Amino acid sequence: MSLVLVLCFVGVSLAQTAVLTAIRPQARQVLRRLRSPRLLLRAGCLLAGVLAVALPLFSLGGIWSWSWLSLLGADGGSLLLGTARADEAQDHPIFAVAPYLFPLLAAAAMPVICLDEERLFRRGVDRSGPLGIAVRSVLFGVAHIVVGAPLAAQLALAGLGVAFAHEYRRAARAGEDPLLASATLHCAYNYAVIATVAGVAAWAQIASKLGNAAAG
Repeated sequence: MSLVLVLCFVGVSLAQTAVLTAIRPQARQVLRRLRSPRLLLRAGCLLAGVLAVALPLFSLGGIWSWSWLSLLGADGGSLLLGTARADEAQDHPIFAVAPYLFPLLAAAAMPVICLDEERLFRRGVDRSGPLGIAVRSVLFGVAHIVVGAPLAAQLALAGLGVAFAHEYRRAARAGEDPLLASATLHCAYNYAVIATVAGVAAWAQIASKLGNAAAG
């Protein structure tokens, strides 16, 4: 039941953060900037890079695939997207609702989440050297342990943090709002993740139904 409580807490937190997206002017600016096809292409390339690093490491198992969610009996999945599972509590209603509700809440909350993360991990990197960027990027990757990311994902996300830092520095040098620039790219990347997970889940359900129909 511990995982059920954690999922309930995450769901409430996402709902509260989603409300902030509607009332924070900077969050609405992020959403307006997401209309750029070039930005979405960059986000897709970043996702491909993260997967290229994380998946081979994750397949090694052991410490690379370990997540603190396993301490709650979870067999993988994501807290933010509501796909974490625990065998002993499979019948709880939240496991049926979360995979559909949490991605919608996460999508609505994402501009605020990304602004806050960029403010925490990227502010000031335009005045930092390579070591400062590396340290902040590693901390960015490790921070995702909170949502249950395994070590393989944390390492890949540290590399992603470097990309966001470079976007922050580029915008600062161009006289743009660096926080808004890096948060927008970050948000586009996270939307690419949500869309990919939703697409894979939908395809799995379609393939399962087709398989059952063929077997019948």
